[in-house]
Amino acid sequence: MSNQDEHELEKCCGILEGYIIGLIIQLEQLGIFVRPWTSVQKTENTGRLVLGLHLNADCTSDTVEQLAKDFLSHCACQKSVVSCQLVKGSGLI
Repeated sequence: MSNQDEHELEKCCGILEGYIIGLIIQLEQLGIFVRPWTSVQKTENTGRLVLGLHLNADCTSDTVEQLAKDFLSHCACQKSVVSCQLVKGSGLI
């Protein structure tokens, strides 16, 4: 997420941190192994929350992306840009 107002960004990051457990539970109910990073990572006027995921054979990245977008649509903050980005890697560390 991004916001030019540092106070508003801080508030939105707090909201995201507070509600991310709901998305994690939804993903785990689909049999996805979830490993969240410890906190929101902030740089300048942006904040991001990273989840490491291991998908089972029955789940596609499209399903995960839709769940994440639905989740983020409920976490929208005033004057903040919120987006979802999936990055495919070779596995969890």
